[in-house]
Amino acid sequence: MKFYCNKNQEIFKTNDSDFQKYDVILYGFNGIKKISYKSELNGNEDTLAKLIKLSKTTKKIFLVATVTDNYGLLKKSVIIAENGKILGISDMNIKVNNSTFSISGGYRVYQTSMGKIGILICDDILDYEGVKAMTICDADIIVILSDESERPEYNFIIRAYSYLFGVPILLMSSTGILASDISGEIVSTSRDNICEIVLPTKKTFRLITTKKRGLKKE
Repeated sequence: MKFYCNKNQEIFKTNDSDFQKYDVILYGFNGIKKISYKSELNGNEDTLAKLIKLSKTTKKIFLVATVTDNYGLLKKSVIIAENGKILGISDMNIKVNNSTFSISGGYRVYQTSMGKIGILICDDILDYEGVKAMTICDADIIVILSDESERPEYNFIIRAYSYLFGVPILLMSSTGILASDISGEIVSTSRDNICEIVLPTKKTFRLITTKKRGLKKE
């Protein structure tokens, strides 16, 4: 799967032709301004409509991080759109420090033309059970979008997840991009504001046998 990654630029200032050779388009938290659901619904703003149009024109999958305002309830979110449709909006599920942002209560895996994509946002990277749940739901890849600076521990965290759960993971923070394959190896990294990431998503399986205490079936 080939990704176009843009950490800081505004999405609507990019030429559509820049997207053509990619499968998935990723934008960080500077990609679009804060989304107010109230303003979108009453017609005062049309950011979602413009994103829908862009996805239809380019026929690409877009994952765009932003802050959403649900009538005063602020959340860190990722909008996923493809072929003229908003497939959904995922919100951050956990927060480590005190914050003005609210959290959601569940993870989603999105069916796209390129496979099933799971989404984590910011502190969700620390949620082992969230990653496990998405792999049980057969995610082909997990994308993590964060507005925080890259931390040294992120490297081994995504490598461990990829290896333990057999799912490739791409992390785009505010300062860097990391991608790990299912062997737990970092296959691509970049500090550039705009870069290309190619990440294999072919699934492989291994047999694991376990033994637990309990009554043996006759």
